[in-house]
Amino acid sequence: MNMRGDRRRFTNTMLRAWGGLLAWAGYFLVVYVLIALACERGFADARIGGVALVPFVAVTALVPALAVTVWLATWARRRARLEEAPAGSRFADFLGWALGALAVLALAWTALPSLLLRTGCA
Repeated sequence: MNMRGDRRRFTNTMLRAWGGLLAWAGYFLVVYVLIALACERGFADARIGGVALVPFVAVTALVPALAVTVWLATWARRRARLEEAPAGSRFADFLGWALGALAVLALAWTALPSLLLRTGCA
């Protein structure tokens, strides 16, 4: 196989293995940067149509992050069950499924403070 095909296969394998955690990291970045900016710039109590801004953005960003994580985890789970796949590929797929399940828990854990607590800027 040529070098380009090896890179593409490596990229797909790493996306299946680490994609869920990457989605969580993106969500974490969005929510915590928003909270930091809201506290620093003084718009922590801002509202959009009667709904507080921070929880609104937290839920709005949670939905696609959760959808991508679940999709990647199920994709990896389906591929991990293939018997004709090489052992290394099956391990990467199992890792993607396991880390995807962990990422779903991490997404929920990250979303809880912004949904349940007031912003609480000092």
